[in-house]
Amino acid sequence: MPAFSYGLKMMFEDLPIRIRLFVMDNIVISKPEDIVHTFKQSAILTNKPYRKFVSNTFGVPEESKILFSADVTGLRHKPQADSGLKQEYRVDYLMHTFITQFMSGPSLGPLADRFTSNLIDRLEGEAISSEWKEYPDLYTFVRDHMFHASVFAMFGEHLFKMSENFCAEFWQFEESVPELAKGLPPWLNCRAIAARERCLTTVEGWRFYLNERACGTRSRSRVYDPLFGSEIVQKRHEAFAKMPTMSPRAIACEDLGLIWASTANAAHAAFWLTYQILRHDDVHPRLRVVTEQAEKGRPVGSSLMRYDLAKLCRSPLLQSLYAETLRLHVSNIILRSPLENFDIRNWRISPGEIIAMMSYPLHHDSKVYNTGTSDDPRPLDDFWADRFLVPRVATDHPGASAKSWPATPASSTESSHEFSLKGLEGSWIPYGGGSNICPGRQFAKQEVLLNAALLLGNYDVELTGSPVGMDWRFFGTGSMGVKGKSPFRIRKRHL
Repeated sequence: MPAFSYGLKMMFEDLPIRIRLFVMDNIVISKPEDIVHTFKQSAILTNKPYRKFVSNTFGVPEESKILFSADVTGLRHKPQADSGLKQEYRVDYLMHTFITQFMSGPSLGPLADRFTSNLIDRLEGEAISSEWKEYPDLYTFVRDHMFHASVFAMFGEHLFKMSENFCAEFWQFEESVPELAKGLPPWLNCRAIAARERCLTTVEGWRFYLNERACGTRSRSRVYDPLFGSEIVQKRHEAFAKMPTMSPRAIACEDLGLIWASTANAAHAAFWLTYQILRHDDVHPRLRVVTEQAEKGRPVGSSLMRYDLAKLCRSPLLQSLYAETLRLHVSNIILRSPLENFDIRNWRISPGEIIAMMSYPLHHDSKVYNTGTSDDPRPLDDFWADRFLVPRVATDHPGASAKSWPATPASSTESSHEFSLKGLEGSWIPYGGGSNICPGRQFAKQEVLLNAALLLGNYDVELTGSPVGMDWRFFGTGSMGVKGKSPFRIRKRHL
């Protein structure tokens, strides 16, 4: 599929083409200017194809699919189409609004603080000392700790009491997402459906327990409650209660979808970032400099250093590392459907047709990305920490551009270079774009950077096995899965 998608872009020279992807006919666009134009026209585009992905993947009941399919009102406060749908039944708009409201802006700080505290508790629970300790797989280590930290921060503590094996059950289900997303007949997906059913049973039982407890609750915290979860979870459940077609099973499907959206891609990306830093001997020491500059001290009773999240997110090196991780290890197929005739250059796309944008070929376009110099080439199939760093414009050269000179590892420092996505509009699209851009992207970035800082700032970590590869079954669904095991050893640093 990667070679196929890239071949389409080269063969048709960025022309829109109609092909069949999985079980849907799509009009694939691959010219960055066309993608920017499409994102700017979000007002007449619906998220309906994504709803099909949600229904297929998370097992939404047929009666609830009717409500979803009737919602063509878009993501803006004012409905894009006169569907006659009540405001409180606009599922996509409400869910997107809640995520935007409670996973960004002022609400993001408390959420990130809870995630950080939870992750520190998890790491300290490993009882890692100054002596080397061996582990069989870095990916499993990262994903499981991040999953607990994130779910505790968003959904509260009681979900895991419904099933002590919920973490393992979730990742068994997540392994099946590529197959479930294709909407294959149930008899071809028996194991995947069984894994999903175990997760849905746990989530539905948790919701039943919450409903019973809610009857006697009058003063729970709106921002966060250990039982009822964060504000976004509470608001979603209040909204679902007003929708007559949202059965307990449908709500469980939506909750499982949010758990997947807020954990799976971030966990994959966190592993790939950590893994790539450890694989590149020249990067790890530079990261240590960044984490040391962002130190905030240790919480009372903790042996682990906390870090200033704002400083981490402002670091040019960390931002470049993160952007390069998403460029290389994220493969999205972004789907949109127009409500009215939609023009791309000299082509017209009719209402209801599906526009597809593939990130993989765009993320490997040597015409737009920094590929180093002739003396120091940096192919786009390789990970390069400095790909998104450009020299700061010298004050004594007012006419100079930030892109005037290519960055090189030897010269890229926190003081001499800055992070830049200039010139990559419509080419770097790990989160999509327009009004449909991933609303949880800020929290996902913070999760990934905090994991790298806490793990690599507090511990010495060394890979001890052979390199792992990407699991291409996840092509089109977001962050790529991991193929193979990455054994490692770890010990506490002397700070």
